[in-house]
Amino acid sequence: MAEGTDHTTGINRSRVGRCVCVCVFVCMCSWLSAKTFYVMSGLPVLPKHQLLYIEKCPIPCFSPPPCPPSLQLSFCVYTILGVVKRARWPADLEEAKAGGFVAGYTPTGAPIYRNPCTPQVLALLPNLLALIRTHNNLFLPENMCRLSETFSRAYEVIEVERKVVLGLTQPVLDIYDSPVYKTHLERMQGFFCSLYDNCYHILGNAGLSLQQDFYTIEGLAEQIVGSALISLDNVPDHRLRPMLRVFLKQLVLSCPQEYYDRLLCPLLGPLFAYMLQRLNLRWQIINQRSTVRPTTMRQPTGRRSETWQCGVRTTTSTSARQRS
Repeated sequence: MAEGTDHTTGINRSRVGRCVCVCVFVCMCSWLSAKTFYVMSGLPVLPKHQLLYIEKCPIPCFSPPPCPPSLQLSFCVYTILGVVKRARWPADLEEAKAGGFVAGYTPTGAPIYRNPCTPQVLALLPNLLALIRTHNNLFLPENMCRLSETFSRAYEVIEVERKVVLGLTQPVLDIYDSPVYKTHLERMQGFFCSLYDNCYHILGNAGLSLQQDFYTIEGLAEQIVGSALISLDNVPDHRLRPMLRVFLKQLVLSCPQEYYDRLLCPLLGPLFAYMLQRLNLRWQIINQRSTVRPTTMRQPTGRRSETWQCGVRTTTSTSARQRS
């Protein structure tokens, strides 16, 4: 980043560049640490102490430093996402060539640019895939049954997602506003939702940002299948949405044609077959519900009343014949 001050915004670009470098350095140190690799080991059945580590993520937000694990993971993911979305080469071709940002040319003569943050992002990518794999494995029944009672609903749909699906309008928040969570459960739900979405935002923008350096990663298709597409039978529908719309859709749109056979075909072939099977199963469940509903609606219903005795709710029902 060039020295001096941006006269349109009054921002010292050199100081901003140093701050960005410090954030990326801190992110790499934290992301590649043994503790972070411990929580992102990606084992199918997570050890009990690892589940306890994950459950502790959002709880200490009311406590003083040291920084809780949730903030460490969120800081790393947000930093990687910011680098992937913002780090770019100069727009001018001659300036890019002079700075060493042009790695070569395609057969059609188009320049192949090189992102200045490619080495750092590629070093962080394996742990990102491990985090996605761990997140998918959290939905396994053997892991779900071992959650504490407090966080047994931590992976359910949050209110914001429910409003998006229903098409309800939401109040516009300022860019610097943070969501307000009333309970630890809501805090945990918001943490997992944002972490899951941002991981797929990183993968979805990695192709546009890193270009050839991303598509030429050895065994990239196998690594994605072993992380993003693992344990899909247990992943709920609302968690498949960011994987399909944020990651895979962007990957297909940005992938060069010469990498279709190497990257897209190994990914989309098994995924399309699985999604067809999953959708057929969902339609069978919907059809069964539609056939059962008319029979239940024809049954006579009585008047229900509720009374509370010693803190216990008692429900009574009176049929129409008894009322007459």
